[in-house]
Amino acid sequence: MADDIDALLRSYRKKPLFEKDALAAVSLDHPEIQLLIPHRPPYLLIDCITHVSYQEGLIAGNKTVRNDDPYLSGHFPGNPLYPGMLILESIGQLALSLYYFVLQKRNSIAPVLAPPTIVLTKLLGAYFLNPVRPTVRVTLLAKNIDYDGLFARAIGQALVGTMVCAVMAGEVYITDN
Repeated sequence: MADDIDALLRSYRKKPLFEKDALAAVSLDHPEIQLLIPHRPPYLLIDCITHVSYQEGLIAGNKTVRNDDPYLSGHFPGNPLYPGMLILESIGQLALSLYYFVLQKRNSIAPVLAPPTIVLTKLLGAYFLNPVRPTVRVTLLAKNIDYDGLFARAIGQALVGTMVCAVMAGEVYITDN
């Protein structure tokens, strides 16, 4: 399995996972995202979800890295870079959001939800390919690899424009199902 994941990660180091404009457009901001995942500000790291296809197990969203982001002041003074682990966390939060749509078999959210209880079990692999600097909008993409009723595995990317900045695969245990 490790070789399969690494091959999958390598195959998406230079090209997007998918073309988001081929998916259903949605407009979900922090209030709606907080219905899907347990993260809250300041650790809610995705700004919006823009596209989703539960049928194909795909989701797209955005994160804007602002000049005043507190993580930039110490990483690194005079040469600010958004921390790689926070990029992976952003991708992971988007991927986790995807599982609501996949499990509910819908491209919209119900008005009353409680976010699932999840446990990150494994970072399957990651590549950091290009830096993410302040004042950019990062496009986040995630794709379901598989879900067996308890464990969910996904691959995701962070892009600035068409440039892939990071690609990762991870696994979570969804305890509420």
